[in-house]
Amino acid sequence: MDKLVAHARATGSRDDYSRALETLLPTSPIYDFLEGRIQRAALTYTRLAELAEADERERINREVGERRTRLGAKIGQVTADVAREAYARSGIEALYRGVIDWTGDDELRREYEEKLLRRAYDHLVVLPSGEKAEKRSQVVRLAHDMVIIKHPFPLAWRLELEWTDLEELSYWDVGVLREYVEFFPDRGLAKVIKAFLGVEAVQDGDQDGDDVDEGARGSAKTRPLTAEERLLLMTVIGSYPAWRYMLTKMLTGWYRGLQRFRSGTPHARRLLPGSGRIRVLC
Repeated sequence: MDKLVAHARATGSRDDYSRALETLLPTSPIYDFLEGRIQRAALTYTRLAELAEADERERINREVGERRTRLGAKIGQVTADVAREAYARSGIEALYRGVIDWTGDDELRREYEEKLLRRAYDHLVVLPSGEKAEKRSQVVRLAHDMVIIKHPFPLAWRLELEWTDLEELSYWDVGVLREYVEFFPDRGLAKVIKAFLGVEAVQDGDQDGDDVDEGARGSAKTRPLTAEERLLLMTVIGSYPAWRYMLTKMLTGWYRGLQRFRSGTPHARRLLPGSGRIRVLC
């Protein structure tokens, strides 16, 4: 088998080499006889995935180059059509899953979990509206699994937060929101979440926001944002379309909370001893 693979690699095409490698996979009818005598399955899956990626990339570029010269062709639509056709006939996702299932290297597994999510998401983007449901479910599941294990892949966390359709803000997992801020503090969505949660990081002895060195970052604490700071921050960040849906839900929930608080204040004044000192702070 080693000679077969070496010969295909040296003298054959990329397809020939891929077919030779497929004889070494666990799905091969002769794998039970070869196991323990050939390279690990994870290495074979990895090599096949690399070959498939290169082949697909070349085909997409070639097809886009040919179709874009047609009368009336729009580059964006042409690229989407070619990608959709390529993804539909590709077995790359299965190869990614093979690497994930068979490798014992956690770092490699995480790398291919990221690739699988990115691939599924890219495929979802180019699918027609009527065909998105199944692929969307797959993307949501993959993203959620990454969040569960706290793997800091930005796309997974963004999808987990933006695609969660909750009727009430109270259903949001505050732990997930705080973890997103911790993993990606400089991203726009993290700033939205900090404004929503009503805290910002400050340094010990640095209330005015002066620069501090890296060694002092470990002493960072939080202080509550004022209502004015929170509203200003959320409104300014809301000018970024990528976060508009999530921000709208946050602002709506926040305003509702303010209205409930204000409407309840007169009743508290009447019912609680010493309630004359109660006042609306925001």
